[in-house]
Amino acid sequence: MSESREIARFGGMRLFFVPASHPTADLEIVAAWLGLAVWLGFLFAPLDLVAGFFPECRFRAATGMACMTCGTTRAFLALGDGEFLQAMRMNPLVTLLSLLGLLYVPVAWFVWLARRPRPRLGFTSRRAAWIFAVVAAVLVLVNWSFLIVDGR
Repeated sequence: MSESREIARFGGMRLFFVPASHPTADLEIVAAWLGLAVWLGFLFAPLDLVAGFFPECRFRAATGMACMTCGTTRAFLALGDGEFLQAMRMNPLVTLLSLLGLLYVPVAWFVWLARRPRPRLGFTSRRAAWIFAVVAAVLVLVNWSFLIVDGR
């Protein structure tokens, strides 16, 4: 397989596969190793001890409000303890994106080691890319609003 092969289209996005020789194929190597490190960290690292090394939030110190990533460390600690709902309360967007990333780890290992085509998402038009960017920005702002209102 030497070219990209489209699998599906939905809205303004398309799912396609690129060959293992594609310039972006190294993404799966990074995702596989980084994902393995994160999985092992969740399973074996003393996350409560590690959390103490993170500095205090400068944005919160300066403004008294939660920053956009407020609650991320606590969300990771909750995920490490298997407390999904608590993690969602700490920072819903970070929790969901982290779980999606961790779910991709086995896929990354498989396609890398088996030299299989790599799945990719792309946009069908510039307009679709802009819509995606606006939706992403709205999600970030809604998440940040939640953190502020909830008193992070």
